Amino acid sequence: MNTVVQEKIIQYKKSHSSDILFLHTDKTVYTNNEQVWFSAYLVNVPAGEMKRHTILSVFLSNNDNRKIAVMVQYKMDKGSSNGALTLPDTIAQGNYTLTAYTDLLGNNGQPLAVFSAPLVVKTLTRQAFTSSVKLLDTVITNGMVRAIVTVNLNDSKPKVFPTVTYSIGNGFLHSAVIKNKELEINIPRKQLTKSCALLATVKYNGEAQYLSIKLPSQYSLYARFFPEGGNLADGLLGTVAWEVTTGTGMPVAVTGILFKDGQAIDTIATDSCGAGVFTLKPDKNSIYTLKVKAGSFLNHDTLFTLPKVSQSDIALHIGNAVANDTLTIDLVCKEKTRLQILVRNNLGAYSLFKVQASAQKNSLRLPLDALPKGIATITVLDDSGRPLAERLLFAHYNKQLITVIQIEKKTYGKKDSVKAKIKITDRFGKPEQSVFSIAAVQDNLITSYSTDITSYIYLNHDLGPLPGCPSGPGISDKEYLENMLLTKGWRRYTWEDFINRTQDSVQYSSPVIAGTVKYHDKPVKAPVQVIAVGNADFGIVTTASDGSFTLQRDQLITRESKKIALMVAGKNSAGYAVEVNNPFVDISRGLAERIEPLGTGTVSNNLSTGQELAGLENMHALQTVTIKGNAASNNFYGRKGEAGANDCGDYVDSPAPYFGLQSILNYPFTPRTRRFKPIPGQIYVKRTDVGYLGSYASYKVEWVTYQGCPIDRNESVLKLDGIYGEQEFYGVNDDPGELQYLSTLFWKPGIQTDARGEAEIQFKTGDIQDTFRIVVQGVTGDDVIYGAANFTVK
Repeated sequence: MNTVVQEKIIQYKKSHSSDILFLHTDKTVYTNNEQVWFSAYLVNVPAGEMKRHTILSVFLSNNDNRKIAVMVQYKMDKGSSNGALTLPDTIAQGNYTLTAYTDLLGNNGQPLAVFSAPLVVKTLTRQAFTSSVKLLDTVITNGMVRAIVTVNLNDSKPKVFPTVTYSIGNGFLHSAVIKNKELEINIPRKQLTKSCALLATVKYNGEAQYLSIKLPSQYSLYARFFPEGGNLADGLLGTVAWEVTTGTGMPVAVTGILFKDGQAIDTIATDSCGAGVFTLKPDKNSIYTLKVKAGSFLNHDTLFTLPKVSQSDIALHIGNAVANDTLTIDLVCKEKTRLQILVRNNLGAYSLFKVQASAQKNSLRLPLDALPKGIATITVLDDSGRPLAERLLFAHYNKQLITVIQIEKKTYGKKDSVKAKIKITDRFGKPEQSVFSIAAVQDNLITSYSTDITSYIYLNHDLGPLPGCPSGPGISDKEYLENMLLTKGWRRYTWEDFINRTQDSVQYSSPVIAGTVKYHDKPVKAPVQVIAVGNADFGIVTTASDGSFTLQRDQLITRESKKIALMVAGKNSAGYAVEVNNPFVDISRGLAERIEPLGTGTVSNNLSTGQELAGLENMHALQTVTIKGNAASNNFYGRKGEAGANDCGDYVDSPAPYFGLQSILNYPFTPRTRRFKPIPGQIYVKRTDVGYLGSYASYKVEWVTYQGCPIDRNESVLKLDGIYGEQEFYGVNDDPGELQYLSTLFWKPGIQTDARGEAEIQFKTGDIQDTFRIVVQGVTGDDVIYGAANFTVK
């Protein structure tokens, strides 16, 4: 048996990738035109295989229609990457899923390391009306569910009425005019499929707002039962976990009555996570049911039936599955028998014990020395290797790293300087060398469903999405963890499937970015040279005789917001056209369709465009307006232009106070929020910093006339998004007279601790008076770290 175990585990390791990807974002609630700052970490990847992962692709998809709102790619080196995803000002308010993956593909052509997390986007745009959608029924009543759309106009005497266009999921579109502020929508039962949503667009006076709300399924509540070990064993006292969720998968706290053959025998309940535990000594000749009375999610009393009782001769019970170095298990047997106990994890580590079990109760203590920290599976087999019972455990729970964030003081004023020290140690106080990212953000923009790296690596990756833990990170709450192992980690004899399945070794591959060159829409007949403009090095690619070519990662790397331009070399390039197929687009679309949007952990039946974000009441973005400038420049003040950088990556800041009205061209220390596209023919300042004299910067200045972006002047050029290096976060600037309502005060990736396990940071507060949270997430040589601390700005 031992030889069989070794062979199967070796085969399992070859056929399964253990690579785990995690993304640390600065927060989970954003507004349009903000940036999602992130750091990516690869975990459980051998150092020699880190180089397989070279590109990180990140995209944001709408939960309702699964369409991708924005996508970006960054280079990945040595298992890490960091950057930002800029949300357009036109993005619709709603619930989104942030997904990231690397370019290492498996046998099915899909990414091996994928991460996803829920994000919420809200709008600060001040519009002429507010709208909301609310469910009038949380359960199906009279064969339908009712929803109501409410629109409030700022104009008390409107000349026109708002209109609503809505659909149920991807169904037919319906339109209506709202004359009395409200529109009631009736959704029949047959349209209430799983994960269905009401999608509505409200239009008034040239403006549009987008609403969506999850609808209850045809079955309002679901109850599932999880006998510990896999089965209800006839005549043996066992533990049963149970879980209750809504039709949309949200956990619900309920109380029910347990019946045996119609006779009440117990009252049981689930907690706020929707989980509960009870004990039962079942009889194979009896039927067990649970009654939940009518309430918020049920319009009549409902019976749920427990699984059938099996004739199993053994019951497994683990009182404390969240263990340190030793696991204690109880085996209740009907007769004396020889057993084998296998403890293993998904990385291939395992221990095998042979025991002689007596009739009745057997208590065993199993050392966990062979297992690393984290979730493992314990399987009880008979002497022939057939599985009898199985469940999950958590090994070496006490091996937690400690992250301490010492903030200089608890309360700061506006435009104040914050200093903090971060110290990473093991549980004995020994310093740990680590690399981490750190964010200082408005506390209410980190929601309860935010996943920290320790909970994700040690829980979510194996157990899937989990309900939010009321006390904080789920990994730190042992009672919560015990319930999740019993419910989300329940399984029935996965060892049998594991031992019998024939699996192929993983064959790795990477997406290939390929292109072709055509001449007057026909294939070329000889090799041509294609120039790649915009990356760090001037690149030249020679095509095959049919015009085909491939692009390597380094040929596409460019700085933030800059396009890569591909064009045929030579003086006479007219008539040539360059085409490129980016496989990451198709991979991202496929993931957006397949990945089930993650819930927010709460039951919600209302969404409104009028919701405010605390602390940002004075930061409403203006609607798009047209401002006519002077005749010489047609620009406001004669110097500003369209926001952002152009296709060449060139930009200017707002007028420089020390150089008259001239703006600075491509000055890297200008905050992104103050950048504008330069105007060809305009005169700008070019500043080059050369050092510091005391507390003042020393620099050279020259006046230049901007010649324009050559990419824009060539119609045969193909422009495509590049692969970016990391972006720099600027935070609050030094201008004391400028109001700065920044919800993210500080973001910095790639921070390393010193030999004492310490690192220090310093940043400034803005003009938002609220509670802020500092969050640290990162990796050590063989573990991950997380820490958080709060301070207040008054």
